[in-house]
Amino acid sequence: MEKNIILFPRTIDQHLERGFEKIKKGHYDDAIEHFYAVIHYEPSHREAQLAIAVCLIELNRYEEVIPITSSLLRAGDDSYFEILRLHIDALLNTEQIEEAQIFLEALMDEENIPDSFIGQHEKLKELQDQHDAKEYALQSKLDDDPNYKKKLMQMLKDGTVEEKQSAIEQTMVLVDDDLEKGLRDFLLEENDPVSKTFALQAIRLMKATGSATVRKDDQTSQINLIDVPISSEDWRLIGESVYDQLIKNTESEGPSLTQFAIQLWMEYLYICFPHLPSFDNPEKWAAAIHFIILDKLGMNSDGVITEQYSLTLEELNDQLKLVERTLQSRHMRGN
Repeated sequence: MEKNIILFPRTIDQHLERGFEKIKKGHYDDAIEHFYAVIHYEPSHREAQLAIAVCLIELNRYEEVIPITSSLLRAGDDSYFEILRLHIDALLNTEQIEEAQIFLEALMDEENIPDSFIGQHEKLKELQDQHDAKEYALQSKLDDDPNYKKKLMQMLKDGTVEEKQSAIEQTMVLVDDDLEKGLRDFLLEENDPVSKTFALQAIRLMKATGSATVRKDDQTSQINLIDVPISSEDWRLIGESVYDQLIKNTESEGPSLTQFAIQLWMEYLYICFPHLPSFDNPEKWAAAIHFIILDKLGMNSDGVITEQYSLTLEELNDQLKLVERTLQSRHMRGN
């Protein structure tokens, strides 16, 4: 149920002023609380959104920056270059090299670009060099140890979840037919569902084309590799309506709770992909995720969640069963 919010005079201005004062003092955690308060009253407030992105950058919470700056870039703004700088900074710090390269290469054709973009271009080159170094290191291991490829395949087959993900991460930097085949076999075996999603991403990053077959939760399907999400923005768009509901309904409780909720929602998507359910009722999905996080923190209240999302207790409980069953299924496989 929507509630009418009556603002005292200058409420939004006061939050903005206090937020910027905190930024000047370097108190970014405190500052962001004031800017989220502005968004609570006025969700489309552009200055507050940009200020939140600035604070998140300073707090090294780069994954959370990208959805905000993506939205601001799509809408267009007088602060375009500042938003773009933050966006590229977040992409670089999450090692989304290809996406950052697209923006920076387009900028290099412009005249009088700010010096900050020159620095970002240098950081991009450094990341590319690091990627090349990882590729060289893996290739060297393969050259020096004829059995190293077999060891990686053995880790995929018999290792712990952490060892399997380590093996997958190593394969991401090298195009190799045997490694690709090992990953494709991994997708059809009984394994951790999140690791299978990482394996799909690795196959796509190997520049493989066509499709891949994956089995999860007794369902087998083919997916075009071009449709495998890589970046945080790709994942946000998959469940965008649920993501937006989570942001809207958790931001007033503080950025930490919002971060926990988004992380749990991303885990849910990684477990399910590519067998994703319909998100036609995003408030139900967001309510279940929100409830689980509050429950983990010992802050839960059925009444608060049902009122906040305009659900009955029965609707909330039904959705909780669905979400919790999926989350728990991860711990029953492939460890």
